[in-house]
Amino acid sequence: MGWTSAVGYWPRGLTPIGADSQTFAQKLAEIAVSSCDPRSGVVMSEANKAVVRKALDIYNGGVFDLMDDLIRPDYAHHNNDLTLSRDQFKRGAAWIRKGMPDFRIEIEDMVAEGDKVAIRFVSRGTHLGSMYGETPTSRSIAIHGETIYRLQGGMIVEDWEAMDEHDLMKQIGAVPPDA
Repeated sequence: MGWTSAVGYWPRGLTPIGADSQTFAQKLAEIAVSSCDPRSGVVMSEANKAVVRKALDIYNGGVFDLMDDLIRPDYAHHNNDLTLSRDQFKRGAAWIRKGMPDFRIEIEDMVAEGDKVAIRFVSRGTHLGSMYGETPTSRSIAIHGETIYRLQGGMIVEDWEAMDEHDLMKQIGAVPPDA
């Protein structure tokens, strides 16, 4: 049996944020090897789900440099027509956190197959800092979205995110509600 964290189920022997990341990496590698398809070499979905959960736990904790153990240096984050590097993604995460210090991603659904993991999520936070030059509203904000992650060798290689950023701008007052 495993246990539950803020973002979902953790298989036995894996640890949440704050625990020894080297131990986590070793156990994850063991799972990846034991759940690898010998014909294709593709790491099976449960190990990939654990990597995504761990990355989101770290993201929710706001210590983005810890994600380097789970996200490859050549990572690509695709969002609409933008493609961000790992460093650009971390700067964007810090920007969101500056506007909403309690910003968190909550997984609503998670499915995985082969080298891909897909989540449907709700991001929540309190608008306490300006993000687009607007006056902070102190409102609770909720943004819905989906992300598909592709993993290789127990690390996130790239992802594709769909999120209604215009709705975010309306919720925080950066654009008129009827825009």
